[in-house]
Amino acid sequence: MSIKVFTVDPSYDRPFPDPVDINHRVFSGGEIDVRIVNGVSNNPARRLCILAHVWSAEDLMTLVLITEALRKIRGDGPIDLIMPYVPYARQDRRCNSGEAFGLKVIADMINRQGYRAVYTADAHSVAAGAVIDRMVDIPAVRLATACVFPNRRGVVSDRLITAIVAPDAGAEKRALEVAIAHKLPLIQCIKHRNRGGQVIGVRSATTITEEHGSNWLVVDDICDGGATFSTLHSTLTSAYAGRSFKAISDSSNVTLSLFTTHSIYRNGTDELRRLYTGGLFSANVSEKADDYTKNVVQGSLDPNDWCAAALWT
Repeated sequence: MSIKVFTVDPSYDRPFPDPVDINHRVFSGGEIDVRIVNGVSNNPARRLCILAHVWSAEDLMTLVLITEALRKIRGDGPIDLIMPYVPYARQDRRCNSGEAFGLKVIADMINRQGYRAVYTADAHSVAAGAVIDRMVDIPAVRLATACVFPNRRGVVSDRLITAIVAPDAGAEKRALEVAIAHKLPLIQCIKHRNRGGQVIGVRSATTITEEHGSNWLVVDDICDGGATFSTLHSTLTSAYAGRSFKAISDSSNVTLSLFTTHSIYRNGTDELRRLYTGGLFSANVSEKADDYTKNVVQGSLDPNDWCAAALWT
């Protein structure tokens, strides 16, 4: 089950003790049943915290049912929700007549649960903070630092990262924050889509100079199928090949690495690993990803990491 409940000591000396024991099953008709077995402290000073990786409608329904069961045990005591991935954040507006405003629907469901705070991770849309009550978003710079720069050096493929890449305008703010935090130059790219929303091209808007080096980290919030990053690879390798400087110490090829806060990897990781030889990094890999993918992707945060990132934000 992708949802866990913890009792958190207010001192935070040990953010996550053992999780609350919950029985979970799905009936043949699709209905979900949950039961809190034990582990919920009766001490009102201890906060309840739900860590919910919501990747499906079943996950969302399970979250609501667990919340209701906890309310029955603890009454109106405060419950924190850590929900790293905000479902439907990519459906953050009504673009055409007859469409549903998915993010608002999800927000209404979350708001009705009355959480003390809702901690999210690098939410795809700023609209999420406008419609989800008491939402606190953990910025990408903190997540990328934890996953890729644990010792502030950012060593990838045995070499220091020399530049941060924003794959499109939407990623510019988060990539710039990572670049500033680690005193690295930013390479800005621009993505082009057709009317159907498919990526048809990516171009670099930055002139590559000697300060950019040859070991670049791409920073974005979501990797779904990976088409954007496959196209981006060609753009970046061409930009590096066409650079104006040719220092003797130059590598003949640029080494690329990829950090995405949330990773679905709908098409697997074989192609991305071939292109991004510096490594794939992600704070939050989808439960839908196969075990092989989960093992090859670096940096995934465990429950203790999410607790620290959220409750200390």
